[in-house]
Amino acid sequence: MRRQIDLLEAMAYSQQRPAGRPVLSGVAVGSLLLILLTGTFLYRKAAEASGLRTKVEMLRTRMHLLSEAAKVTAPVGGARAALPALSRPIRWSPLLEEISLIVPEGVWTTRWEGGSDPGSGALRMKLVGGAKSQERFSLFLTALERSAVLSEPRLAYARRTKGEIQFEISVGLKGEGLR
Repeated sequence: MRRQIDLLEAMAYSQQRPAGRPVLSGVAVGSLLLILLTGTFLYRKAAEASGLRTKVEMLRTRMHLLSEAAKVTAPVGGARAALPALSRPIRWSPLLEEISLIVPEGVWTTRWEGGSDPGSGALRMKLVGGAKSQERFSLFLTALERSAVLSEPRLAYARRTKGEIQFEISVGLKGEGLR
């Protein structure tokens, strides 16, 4: 008993599908594509926002550094504004070099203010700072007295606070060394 199989009929049967299946498959594929596209869009936006947050933090850091630099340079600018009484412009490099050379290790300045002496009108500069010990502070005062650019150091106060010496000194500026 042999049976014959009609291959054309078998092929025609496999190509017939129910009518509802292609519609459901199309909806599923379309939904999947929509989900993928939305996910990709949201991922890109999140990455962009993260990059912007990083840039904002960098800018905040730069602004903070600039404001700190302005605080440090503002007292020097104040001294510069108070010094136009000299007939010629001041050469700042000798003044800054002199101060950097005479400040011993363990002594620091935190503020410089310029102005003139109320009685004589001579140019004076106020130095505020601290020292680790009395010996270091004494070395600083001695160096101020021997300076070629600074003159007549006057101690406004010196206080021991938390093991350190806090001080304020007023010094005159010799015009010859700064022109």
